[in-house]
Amino acid sequence: MQPLGLLERGDTGHRTRFRQANVALSNLVESMNNVYLIDVAAAFAAAGSERMLDDGQVDFCHFGSPGWMLQRPESEKAAVHGIFPDTAPLARLLGGDPYGREGVMARVHIDALMTVCGVGRKKCVIVDLDGTLWPGVLAETGTPFAWAPEISGPFSFIGLYFDLQEALLCLKKRGIVLASVSKNDESVIRELWKYPDHYPRHRLLTLDDCVTWRINWNDKVENIKLIATELGFAMDAFLFIDDNPVERDRVRQQLPEVEVWGDDVFSLRRMLLNDPRLQLPVRTNESVDRTLHVKAQIAREQFRSQIVDEDQFIASLQIQCLVVRLTDGSKLARVEELFERTTQFNATGSKFSVAALTRFLQEETVHIFSVNVIDRFGDHGLVGAAVVEDGEILNLAVSCRVLGLGIEHKFLQHIISETARCVERAACPNC
Repeated sequence: MQPLGLLERGDTGHRTRFRQANVALSNLVESMNNVYLIDVAAAFAAAGSERMLDDGQVDFCHFGSPGWMLQRPESEKAAVHGIFPDTAPLARLLGGDPYGREGVMARVHIDALMTVCGVGRKKCVIVDLDGTLWPGVLAETGTPFAWAPEISGPFSFIGLYFDLQEALLCLKKRGIVLASVSKNDESVIRELWKYPDHYPRHRLLTLDDCVTWRINWNDKVENIKLIATELGFAMDAFLFIDDNPVERDRVRQQLPEVEVWGDDVFSLRRMLLNDPRLQLPVRTNESVDRTLHVKAQIAREQFRSQIVDEDQFIASLQIQCLVVRLTDGSKLARVEELFERTTQFNATGSKFSVAALTRFLQEETVHIFSVNVIDRFGDHGLVGAAVVEDGEILNLAVSCRVLGLGIEHKFLQHIISETARCVERAACPNC
C-alpha cells in the first residue's frame, strides 16, 4: 500500500524505497561468497500480495501476514474490551488459510535450499517432438508451426509452444543439457524442422540444441535407457516431457526414477523456469558450455569405439593438461561445483564452499590445485580440483568425463611433486 496513493512519485515514493532497498541487497549479495538472495516479494506477488501482506489492515512497514489476526489468542481481546469486528470477511480474503503467507515463505526458502544443496538436481531434459515442441505431427503439417503474421501472433495460441521452447533454451544456458526422444523418421524431422525468416528464431530450438536424440519407432523407455547410458547419467538425473499420456504412464511405471511432466501444458514453462531442481546456485564457464562439453564427449566415445587399442586411442586424443595451484578466487565457484557434483571420482566426499575455499587461499599450509584439459575434440575446461593441507589431501575430485584418459594420474603426480617441494622449502628456508 502507498500512503499517498497516486501521488507517490520518484525516488522518495514508499514502494520505490522498498524496491531500492531490495536492489541494494541484491548488489550486496553479488559481492559475497556463498550468500544467496531469496526474492520473497516476487513470491508474494505471484501468490497475490493482498493475501500475503497486512499493510492493507494495520501498518505500511510491518511486512506481516493478514492471517495473524486469525491466529491470536482470545485473551488478547481484553485489550479492545472484548469488542472486535467479525473476522469472517478476513478469513474469506485469505481463502480460509491463516498460514498462507507462512506457506509461501517456507516454499521459496526450501526451494532455494534445494538449489544450493543440489537436492534432486536434474542434468538432462528429454523432450518429445510432435505435440510437445510444436502442434500436430510434423510429417503431416509440413512445418513446426502453421504460423503466419496475418493469421496469429506469438502471444496467441502458438505462443504456448514458442515459450516452451524458449524456456528450454534458458535451461540450456543454465548448464542443463537437452535431448530428444520421438517416434518419427529422423530424415523427415531433419528435413522439416526449419523456420522461415519471420519466426522468432532466437526463442526456438533446433536439433543442434540437443546433445543427443533417438528419433525412431522404438519404445521410448528403451530409448531413454540408451541416452542415459550414452551420457553416463543416473536415471534420477533426467526429466522427460511428453504430451502423450500413454507414453508418460509407461515411463513412470518402467523408469520410476525419471521425473515425468506433460500433464499440464499451461504450467510447463513456469515449472521449467522455477523448479529448484532445474536451477544452479552459481554460474561457471563449464556450466555455460556444458552442451558443447557433452557433445564433445559423445564424439570422443564414438571415436573410441572405432579403435581397439586403448593406448592408441589416448595417444590420438592429443591431450594437453594444465595443472596450477590457485592463488585467487576466479575459479573457486567451479571448484566448489566439482566437489559438490562429482560422484564417480571423489576421493573423500568432502565439500567446500566458496567461502571456505577463499579462506584456504589465505593460509600458507593449505593449497588448492586445479587441472584443465584440452584434446582434439574440444576444451574440457576445469575438470579436476584438490585441496591439500600440510601434505594431506583433504579431497581430490575429477570429472567423470575425463576418467580413463590418465588425467587423474597426471593430476595426482603433480600434486605429490608440488607438495614435496613445498615441504622441502618449509624445512629449509634458505633453499
